[in-house]
Amino acid sequence: MPALTQVCVVLVTIALLGVAVALIRAILRIEKTMKDLDKLTSEMHQALVRVDQFASTSNDLVVTLKGIVAPVRNVAQLLGSVGERAAALGNKVLDELEPPVQTAAAVSRGVRAGTSFLFERLASRWFGRNSESRNRLEADSRLGM
Repeated sequence: MPALTQVCVVLVTIALLGVAVALIRAILRIEKTMKDLDKLTSEMHQALVRVDQFASTSNDLVVTLKGIVAPVRNVAQLLGSVGERAAALGNKVLDELEPPVQTAAAVSRGVRAGTSFLFERLASRWFGRNSESRNRLEADSRLGM
C-alpha cells in the first residue's frame, strides 16, 4: 500500500473517530435533555393535578356562594323594608307628637310672659315707682325666689 493511501486511511479514521465522539457527546446531551424534559413533564403533571384540585374546590366554593347569595339578598331586602317601615313609623310618631309639644311650649311661653307681666304690675302697685325695689324683685325672680 502506498504511503499516501495509508495517510488518507489514517486521516479518514481520525475523522470518523471525531464524528463518532461528536455523535456520542450529542447523544449524551440529548439523553440529559430528555431526562430534564421527563422531570419537567412530571412536575407539570403534578402542577396540573393541583390546578385541577384548585378548580374543583373553587367550583364548590362558587356553588356554595350561589346558595348563600339568594338568602343574603332576601335578608338585605327585608332589613331595607324594616328600615323603611321604622322610618315611616318614626315620622308618624313625630307628626302626632309635634303639634302638642309646640302647643305646650307656646302655653309655657305665654304663662311665663303673663306671669312676668303680672308680677311687674303687682310690684309697681305694691312698691310704687321705686326702681330699686323693681331691680331687687327682678333679681329675685331670676334666682327663682
